[in-house]
Amino acid sequence: MMTAMTAAQVLGAVPIAAAGRRFSVTAYTRILTAFRTLAFLGLVLSIAGEGPLPVLIVAASFAGLVNGAIFGMLRAILNDMVSSRKLPRALGVAATANELVFVSGPILASTIGGLSVIAAVIIMAVTSALPLVALPRIARRTPSESPSVRQRSPRMGALVWVFAAGSAGACVASVEVGAVALALRHGLAPSAAFLFTVPLCVASVLGGVWISIRNRRLRQRSVVGMILLTVVGTLAVAWDAWLGSAITGAVVIGLFLAPLGMSFSLTLDDVLHPGRRAEGFALLRTSKSVGVIIASSLIGFVSLGASALVSAALAFVSAVLIGAVHVRGAHRRKHAARRQDATVSLRT
Repeated sequence: MMTAMTAAQVLGAVPIAAAGRRFSVTAYTRILTAFRTLAFLGLVLSIAGEGPLPVLIVAASFAGLVNGAIFGMLRAILNDMVSSRKLPRALGVAATANELVFVSGPILASTIGGLSVIAAVIIMAVTSALPLVALPRIARRTPSESPSVRQRSPRMGALVWVFAAGSAGACVASVEVGAVALALRHGLAPSAAFLFTVPLCVASVLGGVWISIRNRRLRQRSVVGMILLTVVGTLAVAWDAWLGSAITGAVVIGLFLAPLGMSFSLTLDDVLHPGRRAEGFALLRTSKSVGVIIASSLIGFVSLGASALVSAALAFVSAVLIGAVHVRGAHRRKHAARRQDATVSLRT
């Protein structure tokens, strides 16, 4: 069912987010949230009625179908709720909260699910409905661009950052999904998987706290450096000669998770038109899910080492692409400054 939810999210994220372009962003988000809540309630009824597996899969697919779009809409709403100078802090807090949920979620799920599966799904339905009551009212946006501009595909610069987010997601998944495989590879019991996931999550929380306190954007050179260090951390995870290297690699990956996520999100703010931001953020979420799928598939069908190596290679390519975008942008700005100076000198 988790596979069905993830696949549905990947397929529905961008089209569903794009469909809400003509409506009030909060109203449309509430509609999507209500749809997801009803899907979870349908899953509850199916479990209670001991429905067949295909019915459960369909209900889970409907619940996952709008997840990516809801994320994109909520991230777009954040721009209307928080000033631009406070966005880094807000994204840092969100990243920290996400990691805390990741750590506590499995514990709560196993505890509540052990008592009652239906109760666990009901809690999911209730928590998924929170945006219905928590979202403020935001007026419908009036697009200022022409229809021809609205229909254009995302700019290449945006796709570079989306690709980078997916590669980072693959690196993280190599540890989170492959934690049990990592433990077995180093001769440990499956329960020792926490030796890799907990350090990664703790480091990620620290990275989110650092971003929240710093409350500033990162330079593209810093982003490239962090991605390259993430590559090194992923390669350390792939190296099976020493347990300490795998744990250290997990810590390195976690430390830069929140700063990189903030940078990817803020850069999409810059390169996308306001009317396309929800789609862009939904695509960002989808890219991360695709990265997780790639890493998980390689772990399941090939090996953990192959997953880590491919993830590291993708991250390295993204670092090269971002570096190229940075150099090209710097060259353009320098050329424009020279032309402006030449124009001023001619006038004088």
